[in-house]
Amino acid sequence: MNSSVHHTLTYNASGLPRPEPSTYDLLPAVLQEKFDTFEDRYANAHAAVDGAQAQLASTQDDLDRAKSARDSLGLDTDERQKQAAQEKFDRARKRLDQRHVDVQQAIGRRETVRTVALACTRKVEGARTYEPMPQRAGDLQHVAERGKLAGLDLRIVETKVPKGASLSAVSAEIDALRAHRVGVANAVPSRESVERRLLADLAEAARRGEISVDIGNDGFGDGDARQPSISWPTVGLRAQARLAGERVMTIDVEALAARHFGDAIRAEIRAGLDQRYEGVGLALDPHEKAKKLREIDARLLELERIEAALVWQAIRNGDTSVFFRADADPRAVLGVA
Repeated sequence: MNSSVHHTLTYNASGLPRPEPSTYDLLPAVLQEKFDTFEDRYANAHAAVDGAQAQLASTQDDLDRAKSARDSLGLDTDERQKQAAQEKFDRARKRLDQRHVDVQQAIGRRETVRTVALACTRKVEGARTYEPMPQRAGDLQHVAERGKLAGLDLRIVETKVPKGASLSAVSAEIDALRAHRVGVANAVPSRESVERRLLADLAEAARRGEISVDIGNDGFGDGDARQPSISWPTVGLRAQARLAGERVMTIDVEALAARHFGDAIRAEIRAGLDQRYEGVGLALDPHEKAKKLREIDARLLELERIEAALVWQAIRNGDTSVFFRADADPRAVLGVA
């Protein structure tokens, strides 16, 4: 069974999330190797950040010196010298701007490794399983054995990379499918289903809008029962009733309008829907949307598994320029179900 026990994540010396030792020891060698790779990549990325920050500091010193040299020139300095000093300052400032970009990019690469490692660590920690607590009457030893780690509920999934597949092409397909998923998730309900729902609501309101008349007993006298009267459809005002401490009723204007002006309201509803749906590209009813999202998510996981397999292949070949996308599915990265 899966664990419901919460575990505090562990971190290595530089702050990279990693499985607890007891979890790591249970991992198959292929998964241990992947977590070791995360550590190597994080260490390299961390060093790259330090290097970029050192370059930034050095370039800032260059800019300060160029500024000092430019500002120290006297009014009688030759124009060519002034221009040369200004150009040197401009070049240094441009290099400094680039160094700032380099630092941010290096930090971004390091954080990507950290984010992927965190998601994968949570995945394997969440797969921990435990032996049931022993039931031995009169023996308190079972209390100490409560929650004993039994294993990991993980299944390795082999991914076959299609012949001729390239990392760039697969990644582009994932990006396109993700964009399509956003459109599907944001799709409005179909016009037909909305119109049916609104007209059904209108019909229900019309049923409530019936009025009745009472001719009274004889039409004379002050008693209500003696006078002719109209019984209007009513609706309770809850907020006012709570304030007044009693049930407050008012005429149900919505029901009256629906019953006696139904044709005009139906025409206005349809005109409003015509306007609202003008230019709508994708409309899906809830069951259609749910089905399409399931299909897209299944295809996305399949593509992400292929992308991850290609990334691992590049890493094994010594390519240090590639890594997983920050929001990669940890099932794809680790190759597990």
